[in-house]
Amino acid sequence: MVDEAVLAARLATHWLADAGSAVPQSYRDVFLSLGEQNVIPCDLAQRLAAASGLRNLVAHQYAVIDWARIHEIAALHLDDLCFSARRSRARRVAEAEPS
Repeated sequence: MVDEAVLAARLATHWLADAGSAVPQSYRDVFLSLGEQNVIPCDLAQRLAAASGLRNLVAHQYAVIDWARIHEIAALHLDDLCFSARRSRARRVAEAEPS
């Protein structure tokens, strides 16, 4: 799940930059920006923003990690990250096609 969150955020960052939008400094704000710009649904943007916080917790081990809870979240919400990555990729491909 951590790798998918980073991939989705990186794709989103590139999309925002290519679209001429300001690129936020945090993954959380990148997802929120996509929601504000109607690139992804706002409820999905909120969930992805929350997932980015989880990614930071796991990657940087800011606290004691409840691995059972991490597994539960990954099992229930991995589709959100995959959807975001697929949608960002589809937009980049569509924008790259000659008119």
